[in-house]
Amino acid sequence: MNPSIAQTLLSNRTTAELVLWVLAGVAIVVGIGIALYFEKRSFRAFGKEGSWLRLRLLSLPILAATALVVWLPARTISGPMALAFFYVALLTLAPLAWFGLHWLAGHLLSPKLTRPESMRVALSGLAMLLAPPLLANLLQGPLFMVSHHLRQKVFADAKTVPLAHKILPMQRFRLGDGGEIFTQTLSADGGPHLEHIDSLIGGHGHDSRTSTHSFFCRQDDDLHLAWSADSPPPPLRLYWYDADNNLVQAEFQIDSEATKQLPAQEFSVHWRKDGLDFPAPLSRDVVQLGWADKVSKLFYRSLNPLQPGESFDNDCVMAGYRRLSWQEEGPVAGVLLTFAGKPPGRIWQHEIRR
Repeated sequence: MNPSIAQTLLSNRTTAELVLWVLAGVAIVVGIGIALYFEKRSFRAFGKEGSWLRLRLLSLPILAATALVVWLPARTISGPMALAFFYVALLTLAPLAWFGLHWLAGHLLSPKLTRPESMRVALSGLAMLLAPPLLANLLQGPLFMVSHHLRQKVFADAKTVPLAHKILPMQRFRLGDGGEIFTQTLSADGGPHLEHIDSLIGGHGHDSRTSTHSFFCRQDDDLHLAWSADSPPPPLRLYWYDADNNLVQAEFQIDSEATKQLPAQEFSVHWRKDGLDFPAPLSRDVVQLGWADKVSKLFYRSLNPLQPGESFDNDCVMAGYRRLSWQEEGPVAGVLLTFAGKPPGRIWQHEIRR
């Protein structure tokens, strides 16, 4: 695939969807145009082409009048009854106004349109109004799948190259009686700009944007891994653009042998008035912060409610983490860390109090 086309598809997650929606919209407009052409031909055969065209143009003010018949009375009613009246009027008053006004307008035209002819114009006009939203609803799933397939094909065609990130030394931390964790950083060091990250589970890539990945977090183009000692993380597949603007990929897998040789150190937290410092970056998904209530009992909450300036793209709790409202909240009094243990499904936690 041409690099410029691939970059266009990946530069915005909705680019492919937008192109497909534009094509679908054009197809719908062309379909309506063809239907109008054949309808016009059928009225021309009876010498009523001019009356058909005038009634077709009158459909727009008739549509406005039909909407007012439903909307104006609903405005005079308050409370839940307004919604109930709206739906009843939509099924009763609206059809009467739509078809009745088409019949009246067709009767007044010259040459006069018969009742069946006026009803035919009303029905076809209604179909043209309802078809686009109905088709859009039906096409939503298929168009998303086509767009997803195009994006996946771009990633699948990416050339495999050596990892461009710098692999920093692994660290081993002891979290009291809870267990041990390992941490490691992949530093971009001003190099590649990460376009996409997949976690490889069972040999299949899972998009980190749409799947949970508490074993690693991203800070700009650096990746920080932290995992439970008895639950090693799956391999990662990283995508970026090289100097020639081609999408490339590389895989990273932890060195399980290296974990056995590392000495364990305590996971000590440096407390500050306005925040705290961890000895290694952690994903916000594994961190809960606690504050003391009036009886000195800690209540914890997650970091998913973002502070101003934070984003889910950069989801690491880095050294220097600061609470913007620390004066109102008070100093952080405790940290609760949650890690996935040995499968299947074991979760363990470790609490660190100030």
